[in-house]
Amino acid sequence: MTSTEDWSWSMLEPSTRALFVDAFRPPTGHHVDLAIGTTYTLGLRMLFLPPLAMAAHDREVQLLEDDPDEGHAPVDTLALLESVRRYADRTTVYCHAGAIGSPGSYPRLLTFAEDCVVQVLPPVPGHIFHPKVWALRFRRDDELVHRLVVCSRNLTDDSSWDTLLILDEGSHGAGIAGSPAADFVRTLPGMAVGHIAPDRPAQAMDLADSLRNVWFELPKPFTGGELHPLGLIRDGASAWPLPERPDRAVVISPFLDVPTATRIKARRSPVLVSREETYDLIGANAVRHTDVKVLNPHAEAELATDTSSPRSQPEEVRTGLHAKVLVWDVGSTGHTYTGSANATHAAFNGNVEFGVLLTGPRRVCGVEALLPDGEPSRDRITFGHIIQDHEVPNPEAVEDPKLKAERDAALHHEALLKAGPQLTCEDDDNRYAVSLTFARPLPTSPGTTRVRLVSRPRTDRLSPEHGLWRGVHLTQLTAYLEVVTQVPVHGRDDDLEIASVLKAELVGAPEDRASEVLRSYLGSEESIVRYLRFLLDDADVGSLWDDLRLSEADGTTHTRPPVTFEDLSILEPLLRAAADGSEALDRVEALLRDLGINQDEPGVVSAEFLALWQAVWEATGGERR
Repeated sequence: MTSTEDWSWSMLEPSTRALFVDAFRPPTGHHVDLAIGTTYTLGLRMLFLPPLAMAAHDREVQLLEDDPDEGHAPVDTLALLESVRRYADRTTVYCHAGAIGSPGSYPRLLTFAEDCVVQVLPPVPGHIFHPKVWALRFRRDDELVHRLVVCSRNLTDDSSWDTLLILDEGSHGAGIAGSPAADFVRTLPGMAVGHIAPDRPAQAMDLADSLRNVWFELPKPFTGGELHPLGLIRDGASAWPLPERPDRAVVISPFLDVPTATRIKARRSPVLVSREETYDLIGANAVRHTDVKVLNPHAEAELATDTSSPRSQPEEVRTGLHAKVLVWDVGSTGHTYTGSANATHAAFNGNVEFGVLLTGPRRVCGVEALLPDGEPSRDRITFGHIIQDHEVPNPEAVEDPKLKAERDAALHHEALLKAGPQLTCEDDDNRYAVSLTFARPLPTSPGTTRVRLVSRPRTDRLSPEHGLWRGVHLTQLTAYLEVVTQVPVHGRDDDLEIASVLKAELVGAPEDRASEVLRSYLGSEESIVRYLRFLLDDADVGSLWDDLRLSEADGTTHTRPPVTFEDLSILEPLLRAAADGSEALDRVEALLRDLGINQDEPGVVSAEFLALWQAVWEATGGERR
């Protein structure tokens, strides 16, 4: 669901990120000033998506790994490298402690994004940090414009059906008041567990201050709306929004519990849409008063997500239904509540969540707009086309011992983070030895727990008490620690394996670590020239790809001869940037500085280019540092 001109029901199709990427598109003439996002689970590779969307918002880019056997970094890696370097210092992602997924192979680009990640726990013990919302601020000179992106999808690569609501800043005093979003952003740093970069709390306060008096436009045809951050204070009051007996109601939620399912009532039989596994757990008696639905088999098809890797959190959804929406009618008014909260007691009684309540005329904003009466029309695709009736086989609720084992492992990983993990780096024969220590006593594991640096092979898993890795290359130093716990499950012969990543405090890492990673990507004259052209042209990935490969009439391709500093194609954008006073010159200067390139140590950069650059830089008022 997006704030388009005319509201109609829609869900994000599995594996698509188009709307999410588009949400970061700045208004004309603006650039992204600050971006603060929240998620329950976090895929470390997906951490690159917001900066990439900011830098190349008009093109969806495939995130490719660099190939060490190639003579230069692939084009997509160059785009990703620049986007992370440019936007990581203004992007922060808050996620539930212990809910970071393992990235598999280690992307060295994570070095530039370590400060982006903040692990948090909610104020109410025993609950989870579960919101999926982005607060964005765009700038043009002294003008600030805000946007709120409210999702049901985590920042992961899961293939699931989700919702997305984009709210742009509108006229003051009209629409949806932004002050609840300001309160929400302001509380985030106070929930941090473990290391948090010193500048991130100040950024949150700054964004909260500017959000305080913002009003967001209502998506048509809604006529009213409110922001609903949940779980920020321990007041003990339930935030369940559905009235006791509305005229009609539809509840869409991948997870349910018996107390909440039994309270979903309406004058006309309410429609309940969930997952078969969820119905099996709560039993038919809990939902016998509702019209029980599931996604049809075609919509439930598992498209692209690899579900073979261990899960990081209990009840983690990777495919199928993941949207959370409540729609109900009272009199002539329709209500739509969308966001992160499942229809469970915990969601509205202690979890940190974020939702939006929208109201408007019942016919276009209520149940009838979502599920029109009568048979679905072939001329109009509606939500009714992708759901079907479902019969719950067992009458009573059942316990799933696997879920208890998952929760035990997840709580243990949270406890390990609260114990204060610290990774200390020391010289080790031109490499580094990295040792793991904890500031507080280790908790007792519910099974067998092993840890490793995410940059090391899986064969290097060690016990938390004896974590020491030798021979670690400078580019492989990382704050991310994978934790894998094998937990016995009642009634099963094999143990359940739960893996997650903790961000530890990294101590003793050399100051030039990021520069060495940068040099590892830009170690040749050709790669630096292409990167400089990328900076100077502010080119998109497509133009760089065209530079690398030329298409023949028969569809075959061949590689263009390597570019060098003698290639005059770099001269024009350099002079154009100088004439325009472009910020691209500052980015070039920062790149050369970070690479340690100067007249005394030019590396692979030609002396002629350095002389030209020095003249341009000084002529535009710059001064080499």
